[in-house]
Amino acid sequence: LFINRGDFALYEVDNKGEARFVPELNDSTLYMMTRQPNRFQVKAFEISGLRLRVFNKYREILEQGKTSKLGQEGFIESVRPFLVFYRSLNEYAKQTERISFEARELRAAILDAKDPEKTFFEAIPKALRMELDVLDASDAKLAEFAVKLNEAIQELKEAYGELLNRIEKFICDEILGKTMEFEGYKNALAKRYKGVKEHRLLPKQKVFLARLNSPLNDRDSWLASIGQSLLGKPLERIVDSEEEVLKDRMKQLVQELDNLQVIHKMKVEEGEQVFKLDVTTADGMRSQNIRISKEQLENVKGVSKEVEKLLAKNKNLTLAVLSHLLGKELDK
Repeated sequence: LFINRGDFALYEVDNKGEARFVPELNDSTLYMMTRQPNRFQVKAFEISGLRLRVFNKYREILEQGKTSKLGQEGFIESVRPFLVFYRSLNEYAKQTERISFEARELRAAILDAKDPEKTFFEAIPKALRMELDVLDASDAKLAEFAVKLNEAIQELKEAYGELLNRIEKFICDEILGKTMEFEGYKNALAKRYKGVKEHRLLPKQKVFLARLNSPLNDRDSWLASIGQSLLGKPLERIVDSEEEVLKDRMKQLVQELDNLQVIHKMKVEEGEQVFKLDVTTADGMRSQNIRISKEQLENVKGVSKEVEKLLAKNKNLTLAVLSHLLGKELDK
């Protein structure tokens, strides 16, 4: 059995009763086999016909030579690239659901690979919505299988890149209102906030502005730095739900910087407070800059207390009343 070990596969059964393929027979494994032989199973490789053709298609995809007989070494040689591929994916690509069903299932099949025979001839075909016996129908079906496998692998490779593309599209569509190349929108944002006085910003605004003005000339690195400033973690480690959080925070900070841009251009007297008021209704947005002198601030505080006594305890109702009153004042 040892001399012909290449024709057999060794499996070790774990505490859950699941058999995991043992790719290498070493001293440690041999010792455990003598102590707990009931934990091990030996299975002969009996792969020919369709399975051999399918396996050779895998080898073709992996740019490995065809084989007329399949043994343990051939399996290990072909399994290893899939495992290396999975380990090469960043955390985002390993968990995102924003990929096709086939890509998700292929990822799961590789992650759960315990038995290479089941992985190659059951799990992966199933992940690609193809049954093994269907592949025997024609060479065209076998070729289609190879195309689907390559597409799923490529989709996993590009998952993080697609996240960056969506963030870039958000900047162009929602922030700038036009499609631009990286250098164009980076320069446009830097120019847009040239008049903002950094020393008057809040910490989160300072960090965001610094990332916008970063000298990084690599698109991916620049977008990743923006994302990290908004979420406080590397972009490649975010989960799907945080993508919308990122976009919401970006939009909010951009609005804040837009308002501060206007305020910082205004000449402010000592003790004076300046506000930029925006009220948006179905009729559109109305804006007005408001100056309050040091002397008027005490009156503002007094009137505010009187108004608070008249307002409802319900927050939404209170905001609706204040918005209505602001609208009336802006219309005067």
